[in-house]
This record gives sequence, C-alpha cells and structure tokens, in this order.
Amino acid sequence: MKKIFVIAWVLVAMLSTYAQHLLSPDAQISVFTILPGDELYTKFGHSAIRVKDTEHNIDWVFNYGTFDFNTPHFYLKFVRGRLNYMLSVQTYQSFYNEYRYEKRSTYEQVLDLAPGQKERIFKFLWWNAQPENRYYLYDFLYDNCATRVRDVLVNELEDSLILPKEDLHTTFRREISRYINNQWLMFGINLLIGPRGDRKLDMYTAMFLPDYVDSALARAYILHPGGQKKPLVKKAHFIYKFNRPSPGNNPWYSPLVVFSLLLIIIVVVSLHEARVKKRLAWLDVSLFALYGLVGMILLGMWLLTDHKVAQNNWNIAWAFPLHLIYAFLVAKPRLGRLAGQYANFFRYYYLTLVLLFPFLPQQLDFATVPLMLIMFVRFHQIWKFYKNA
Repeated sequence: MKKIFVIAWVLVAMLSTYAQHLLSPDAQISVFTILPGDELYTKFGHSAIRVKDTEHNIDWVFNYGTFDFNTPHFYLKFVRGRLNYMLSVQTYQSFYNEYRYEKRSTYEQVLDLAPGQKERIFKFLWWNAQPENRYYLYDFLYDNCATRVRDVLVNELEDSLILPKEDLHTTFRREISRYINNQWLMFGINLLIGPRGDRKLDMYTAMFLPDYVDSALARAYILHPGGQKKPLVKKAHFIYKFNRPSPGNNPWYSPLVVFSLLLIIIVVVSLHEARVKKRLAWLDVSLFALYGLVGMILLGMWLLTDHKVAQNNWNIAWAFPLHLIYAFLVAKPRLGRLAGQYANFFRYYYLTLVLLFPFLPQQLDFATVPLMLIMFVRFHQIWKFYKNA
C-alpha cells in the first residue's frame, strides 16, 4: 500500500508538467474491471481508468479505491463511516503486477473517444489527483471506485455519452448477495443493511458494482464532434485472466439451519421447565442480553455513524435494545410482576412480527424468523411462570 502512495506522489508531480500539453491523437483512455478476489474487501471487484500515450511516455492508472492506513484514528473513522478514500496514480506495470500477484482477472475496455474528449477526461483526472482534490468520503452504495469511474465519464463527456437506460428489477441487497457465497457473512451483511438496501436499481445506480460498469460501457454509445454516433468501446480484452475455482457453500451450516435447531432446543427446554415448574434464569439472561446487545450495536450504527445504509434498520424490531436491560430485570424475583408484564407484551409482539414478516418495509434475512420465534417461546414461558407464581 505504501508503495502505491510513493508512486502516486511522484506521478502527481510529473502530471503537473504533462497536463500542460495535449495528448497525442493516438492516446488511449480505457476502463479496467478487476474481477473479485478471495478477501472480503475484494469480493465485489474493482474499477480504474487507464491513460496511455506512447508519444508522451504516459501509461498511468487512476485508481479511486485506495486509502491510507496512517490516517489518524483510522479504525474509528472506518467504523463511523468517516474514512476518506483517495484517487491514487500508479504506472500501468505496477497496477498489472499488483493484480496478477493477487490472481485477479483484469478486463480492459478501450474507449473510442475523439481527441478533445480524451483531453477533457485526462485533465480532470490530473486535477482530481492533486493532493488537495484527491480525497472523497467513501460510500459503498453511492460513492466508490466504480461510481467514481462512472461519474468521470458522465460528467466529462456530458451529452455525448449515451448510457443504456433500463430498470433492472433488482435491489442493492440482491446484487450484493450474488457476490457473497458464505451464508453467515451474508446474514451479517443483511443484519447491518437497512431499507436503503432494498431500493430498486436501474442501470445507472447498478454501476456501484464494477461488473455493471463493464456491462453499461459495452452497450453505451458516444457522439463524436459532427454528430457521428459510435459504440463507446472499440476494443475489449483480458490483460490477465485467472480461472478462480468457485468456493463451496455448505447449506447444513447455514444460519437458517442453525437457528432452527436452536429454536427446537429452546422449545424442548421450555417444555421441560413447564413440567418441572422451574425456570432456567441463566438461559433468559443470556438470550436477552445477546439480543439486546445486537440491538444496541445496530442502534449505534444507525445514530452514531455516517453509514447511511445502516439507518432505519428494521432488524432492531427483533433485536430489541431494551432486552439488554430486561436481561437483568428478569433475573430478579422481586421484580417478577414487571417482568411478567414485559413478557406478556412481547410474546404478542414477536408473534405479530413473524406474521407480518413478508410485509415489513425492509427485507430481513429469513434466518431471523426462528430468532423471533425463540423470543416468542421464551416470553410466553416467562409470562406463564410469573402468572402462575
């Protein structure tokens, strides 16, 4: 990572000189699409812009997907959604070597642009790469390496760029799930993403993913000076291709299966409690504390961070933050009446939540249904215990 930053600073200085001159007529501007890798932060692919001008000895890649680990309070800013990403510049060979080392296929689309159109893009990228202009506040859905590439083309080519327009009948959440083969990881993502994740996508908004940048550019057109209309991409090819094996996914260990088994265990334990007329207080303390803690984390992501995608999260409806307080309340026999009233309300609450599950304004992970039913069973058990006490 540091190597990239050193290269970036050197090239920015060089760009200050080169940007005073026009690109040669044979210069090329192309868009790279890097396919997903193994690590989580590489799961969705990557986009970048290449400027190549052999006459001026230019072959640089403009990369909006970098950040500085030396940023003060790096992890705190990351958690709070306040981490700035940056536009870095590196040589093509450095860029190629990096992704070849990671064994990530890299696809190049060479754009069929007029000299003036190339110049506008190049000058903007040069300006954007200056230290005072290079930083931007990253947003996974709306402002990332792919949307930045899209916006450079849209803003600099203006009305001469004709992108395909269509509704895709999909959502952010569904598109994200296509890249995540691990069901536990996807459950965690669904836990953090609020109703923004269920917004319908058109081709433009779907370009938050590099694959859709690739697809949209392949179907786009460009108007050259004089009104001549041509396909935007004149040549496309892999500069490096690696056949990555598809990772397996074991459905037997999925959240739905595990939580359903846990529900069965809770039901069996609750029936045993009813037979022996004795309640396992530690079980309720553990469950309510866990649910309440998850709810507090989700509430904190909503209210205390700038992650817009985490706002108005309906997962708080089942991971209710007040359960963290109730975990201590239910353990004190002298507060039994209050605990029983709380349980009476929430047993109906969770039953209603399960019945309304398909109609909620946010698509919750189906694995949350057994989690809701676990709460219904325990609240019903507590209500019966204090009712008969």
